[in-house]
Amino acid sequence: MADGNPTSQPPRLHMLDGLRGICAISLMFYHMLSWNGAALFQIGTFGVYFFYVLSGFSLWYVYAGRPLAPDMLKTFFIARVARIFPL
Repeated sequence: MADGNPTSQPPRLHMLDGLRGICAISLMFYHMLSWNGAALFQIGTFGVYFFYVLSGFSLWYVYAGRPLAPDMLKTFFIARVARIFPL
């Protein structure tokens, strides 16, 4: 994005991927422990909020310098559905 090309990708922030992974794993453990009645305060709720904030920041970071065009939106939603649908 620094070169003025709206199609160039910003460098990947691997630390954010790691933090999102930690949030997802902590939520998994929260749910496993809550089935046994040993809920760990509200750590699961905070993990969800933090995961959403990190995910929103990641999307903004990637798409902030791009113009909002119909073909870009189409590509974005096709990529999201292709990523979520197999689950």
